[in-house]
Amino acid sequence: MHIGRYVKDLYSTRAIAFVLLLANIGLVLALMANGLYRRVEILHVVPASVSQEYLVTSDGNVSDEYRRQIALTLLPFVTNVTPRSVEFGHTVLLRYVAPEQYGMMSEGLGAERIYIVGNNLNRVFFPDATEIVGDDVIISGLERRFSGSILVAEEEREYHLTLRFKDFRPEVVGISSQHRDRARAGKSAVQSGRPETDRRG
Repeated sequence: MHIGRYVKDLYSTRAIAFVLLLANIGLVLALMANGLYRRVEILHVVPASVSQEYLVTSDGNVSDEYRRQIALTLLPFVTNVTPRSVEFGHTVLLRYVAPEQYGMMSEGLGAERIYIVGNNLNRVFFPDATEIVGDDVIISGLERRFSGSILVAEEEREYHLTLRFKDFRPEVVGISSQHRDRARAGKSAVQSGRPETDRRG
């Protein structure tokens, strides 16, 4: 009589273990299928230096702090270059360029690369101020240019990066630079009603 009860309990324990085994196998297969067939990939680009809280949403809304930090992360790939590093820096930046701007920016950076290598130019930029105007991040600072080891130019410059954000990913829509004095003169001209000065650096 007792043996029959034990046998019955044994079968019921085996049945429960078998059901749990099937459930585990099903869960593993579902997780594998989800990983293999998942089409949406979320990429969150973290700035090189995070000093304050920032906000990023999938629909492209970002806080000014995130916009500022992303611009400060991407800008050195263009501003701090040597004949040996310029190709690498430009290649990295082009990964973040908006698709519709890729051809034009690639051509412009290619011409700059030829100029830098041909003149043995080393350039370094020390940012000291940032300003956000709409989608533009304006970064001001001191730029020094060397031919080999000889300092050939030192000037205050302003870099304008136009950024947009799509599915958490930053995209560079435009980049330009100009001497800081020209930038100030342009702002004065706009405020006084005169046409803005040429923005080309």
